[in-house]
Parts: sequence; C-alpha cells; structure tokens
Amino acid sequence: MGFAGAALCQVIGIQQSSVTGCAQNPAASSDTAAAQSNQSASDVDGGTGPGARDYKDGAANLNPVSHPTSQYQYDYYRDSSDNQVSTVTSLSNVTVGKTTFTLRRESVTAHGPQGDEASEATVVSGYEKPWKWLLVGGGIGVIRTEDGSSSLAGSLTSTLDLRNMSITIGAARGLLEANAQTISNHIMQTDLSFSMWDGLGDHLGTDVEFHHRMFSDGNSENDLSIAPEYSIKVLKTKLAVGWTLEYADFAQPTKLGYYAPQGLLSNQPAVTWKFDRGGFYGMVKVGLMRTFWLYQSQWMPSFSGSAAAAFGRRLSERTAAEWYLTAGRDSLGMPAAWSSMNTGLKLNYNF
Repeated sequence: MGFAGAALCQVIGIQQSSVTGCAQNPAASSDTAAAQSNQSASDVDGGTGPGARDYKDGAANLNPVSHPTSQYQYDYYRDSSDNQVSTVTSLSNVTVGKTTFTLRRESVTAHGPQGDEASEATVVSGYEKPWKWLLVGGGIGVIRTEDGSSSLAGSLTSTLDLRNMSITIGAARGLLEANAQTISNHIMQTDLSFSMWDGLGDHLGTDVEFHHRMFSDGNSENDLSIAPEYSIKVLKTKLAVGWTLEYADFAQPTKLGYYAPQGLLSNQPAVTWKFDRGGFYGMVKVGLMRTFWLYQSQWMPSFSGSAAAAFGRRLSERTAAEWYLTAGRDSLGMPAAWSSMNTGLKLNYNF
C-alpha cells in the first residue's frame, strides 16, 4: 500500500504502511486510503486515515447501485509530535444507466507545532463496468487552502478481474494533508500505482502493490509491498495470519513536513479476526514490525507495535454506522517514544 501514509494511520487495516505523510513522523498522507471509504470493516484491509486522501474516486471499491447513497465520516488523528488532524467527509453516489457518479466534499483542519492550517476539497467522479471483468473510472476536483490558493486534483483507475486474480492500475494527484506543515507548504503528490491480488486457493492469497510517487518539491518515491495471507473460518468468523514485506526508497530527504526515508525495508506479521453476524460486523488486527535500513545495513534497535479495531452496526436495511480506531508506537523506525492514534465515525445511508 505504499509508504505514503503511516502504518499506524490506516483505519481498518494495517497494510497501508507508509511514511510520506509525517512531520518527520509516519502520519497519514494523501494516498489511496480515502478511496476505500466506501467499504465496511467486515471486508476491507485498507483505511481512511487522516490526510490519507488524494481524492481518488474509489471506483475500484464500489459496487453498482440502482439507488442513491450517502456517507458521512469524521476522522481524528494525533501523534506524540503534537500533530492533530480533523477531517469531515461527505460522499453522495447516484447511478445513471451503467455509470455511477460520486460527489465528494471534504474539510480538513490541522494543528501542529508549525501552527494551524485548513483545506477543503470538492471532487466529482464516475465509474462504469463496460464488461463484468472490467471497471474503469476517474474523477476531477479542486482543493482549496485557507490562504486562498487552489489546486486541481483527480484520478484515473481501471480494474481487471480474472477468476481469482484482480489487477488495478491507477494514477492520482492530490494534496499531501499529513499535517499543518505539509498543507502550508502546498505539497502535491502524483501517485502512479499497480496492484494485484491473487487468490491461490480457498485459504491463501497474496497482495502485491507498487507505487511511484512524485512530489511538487521535486522529490520522488518508489514503493513495493508483498503481503501473503492465510485465512480460515472459526465459528462463523474469519481468522487470518499475514506477513507484509515492504520497501520504500525516496530520492532525497526533506524537511517540508513528511517522512522520506531512503532504502527502508520493513516486515510485519499480523493477525486479523473478522466477524459479520446478527447485524453486527467488525474486525481486530494486531501487528508487530521490524525495519532495516539497506543503505546502512542496519536493523532498527526496537520493534514497532500497532493495532486496529473497527465495529459496525446495520441499524436498518438502509442505514449502517461504524466506529474505528488504530494506534501504535515506534512506527517505521522512529524513536521508541513516538506514537500515534487515529479514530473516526462513519454513517452510511441508502435512499
């Protein structure tokens, strides 16, 4: 999932371990997590951490609907470096013919040692499945910051489903909203991505992702992750054991508000438990990570611990509500004293 939002800042899973979204700390960034905000905790290992928004339309994560739907979400993030990010998001979906259109509005308020900053975004997107095995979509919008500046944001994505294999190729551009410093510096990023999920059987599957990110300050990053997972059913619930190996390499370090390691290799075993019964659904995930600096041929002296939990309730045939929390310490090679927390609420309504 890339090193552009932190391993501790995904909401419903710990796979999106990233590092660009930090004030020299691995907080979340404008990456792909927001595109997953249309999924529930019962069936997703991605997240919507603060700043984790490049205003991608989320086409690869939506199912066609014949009626309008709305989603409202509030996220709150903070870390031990005194960075705080609050995000309010609304999504409205409507289907016309074979095309589903989405209007996304988002308001971000960030507080940190560098001061206070805020941004707002409005994005219109659409997606369509011309065939059962192909989904294509894209979106375009505007991001405005409180100093009066504005920038274009958008994405293009296509997903190919072949039996037990799914391949997604995408391109997205958005503001890096990790904290007040990245917003004030107007750091934009363009993310060229490739991901593949291969279901190797009833219990075993592997997720492979590659990202090439380009930043408006002239920096760039290559990120590769491989995450096999083995799952079994236990008393009508799902228990999964996985291992994520991820490599991130930035062209150069930076002091503009995001963490940009060079030659960082991380490996993280994790255990996930999911349930969905009686109108309730949720998950709990716990991971332990160790990082290695390839250029220095040196292991970090301490481990990183992280955990995530989500709980949802289908209030009616049309309404569902979710709560989620992620927390951890010493993520991605930062000092052992560093920690972060992300929590939020989400309400879905089908008209």
